[in-house]
Amino acid sequence: MAQNGKTKNIINILIGIVVVGGLGFGAFYLFGGGGEGGPSVTPGVGGISPEAAQLVQLLSTLERIELDHTIVERPDFISLTNIRIAIPTEPVGTTRPFDAL
Repeated sequence: MAQNGKTKNIINILIGIVVVGGLGFGAFYLFGGGGEGGPSVTPGVGGISPEAAQLVQLLSTLERIELDHTIVERPDFISLTNIRIAIPTEPVGTTRPFDAL
């Protein structure tokens, strides 16, 4: 009976080592440690559709855009007011929805 417990412990330890090793390898690969500067996207190669490659190109273009934050400091922007109207809450429906009206 004691031998069976030791075997289970050894199996659990081995499974833990495999899981931790897999997570370590995944993190290493994901964060750029295992390649030539990260994965590259080539349209139609490696199972990536041309649409997905175009989306990645668009996202990389959008990363380079710099927004001008001085617009919020202009008097025209500062003079804007909130025209929101509060809508009062009203009871909806009846207390007995299946009762005759």
